Amino acid sequence: YFLFFNARSRVVGKNSTMNSPTKSPAMPPSQSGPDPQIPTMQPASRPNLAPSAPNPANRLQVLYDFLVPLWPSLADDFADVTSPQLLALEWLSENANFDSYEEEILLQRFVMATLYFSTGGSEWLQNDLWLSDVNECLWYTSTNTRPPCTEAGLLTNLELDLNDLSGTI
Repeated sequence: YFLFFNARSRVVGKNSTMNSPTKSPAMPPSQSGPDPQIPTMQPASRPNLAPSAPNPANRLQVLYDFLVPLWPSLADDFADVTSPQLLALEWLSENANFDSYEEEILLQRFVMATLYFSTGGSEWLQNDLWLSDVNECLWYTSTNTRPPCTEAGLLTNLELDLNDLSGTI
């Protein structure tokens, strides 16, 4: 299984693609009213990725405000308490190094965590360092022939073949 990732374009895997992020404004989900059991987050007028208080609830809002304008459909995904996207959002909001990440790294870690949750990462044959505070360029990949990241730390190659991934990307 090969997965190629570009933080500004799309994820492409064997027999699957994810549409490119868009700069379109977020559209509110079409619901008759908020479900009282689903955490609600509303976009602020402008995302603020400046260092935030270490409170994960504040970080959830910061991430929501950053990600939903890039992928408006995430608003619906975040409303589903079982979605891989919400699990990735919650995981990233609790990351010890959250306040030190650049936008590209936040996006990269979110996408990689979503992949992990979408494909049963806890059941992979090898998942060394995945979802750790360690730099994601050091997370397990099945190849040693090409480096997974550029010198700037941006993921360009992720190979997880023969690693028992299952699920939908």
